[in-house]
Amino acid sequence: MRLYLLSKQVVSILDPGQKFFQNYTTNVWHAPKNAFVDIKGKVVATFDNLVINDTECLIVLERDYFPLLMEHLEKYLPLLEVKITPQLLHVYFDLDSKYTPTKGEYTLPQRKGQLILTSKQLKTTVEEEEFRRFRLDHHLPLQGVDYHREMLLNIGEEFVSFQKGCFLGQEVLARVHYKSKPPKKLVVRYEEECSEEEKKRLTSTVWDPKRSQRRGFVFVSTKGEKTYET
Repeated sequence: MRLYLLSKQVVSILDPGQKFFQNYTTNVWHAPKNAFVDIKGKVVATFDNLVINDTECLIVLERDYFPLLMEHLEKYLPLLEVKITPQLLHVYFDLDSKYTPTKGEYTLPQRKGQLILTSKQLKTTVEEEEFRRFRLDHHLPLQGVDYHREMLLNIGEEFVSFQKGCFLGQEVLARVHYKSKPPKKLVVRYEEECSEEEKKRLTSTVWDPKRSQRRGFVFVSTKGEKTYET
C-alpha cells in the first residue's frame, strides 16, 4: 500500500441550517471540492469536504492556510451560528485506494487515490518525487505549491456551483463564467511545450528520463481559446 503523509489540517464545521456554507463557500454543502474566496474571487483556501450529517462536516485544507482562513472569516463569524474546531487527525494520501477505514477514520476519494483521515500514525512508503509524479499524472495540484491566491476559476470549475445563489465572491466568478472565460488555466506541461517565462514558473517539477526534460504544473494564458478546459 502506497501512503504519503500530507501537511493538511482537518477542521470540524458545525453549521446549523448550512447558512455559513451557503454564504461563504463557493460550492454546495455536499460537494467534495469547495473553496473560500475573497470578494474579488481570489482563493483564500481550497478544501476537500466530507459531510458527517445535516449540520456537521469535516473539511481538509493545507495546514499553512488555516490561519489565513480564520483571519479571512473573522469579521463574518459573529453573524452566524457556526462552530469551527480544528481536529487532531493525520491526513495521508493513499495512492492506490486500498486502505479500509476503521471506526473513527474517514476516506475521501480523489481524482485518483483517496485521502485518509486518522488519529493513527501509518507507515509511509512514498517519497516526495514519486508523489509529485503521481500528482502530475492525475492533475492533483496543491495550494501553496502549485497555486496560491489566484482567481479560483484559473484553477478549475470543480470548486464552484453556479446554481447555489449568492456567496462571497460570487459576482466576479459568475461574470467570468458566463460572460468571458478565466484568463489563465493550470495545466501540466513539459519544458519543450513552455515559453521561457513559463519554464521559470513550473512547479512540482519532475525529471522524465524518457524525454530528458522536466515537466510540472504551470499557469498558461487562455487568450485565443474558444472554450475553457478544466
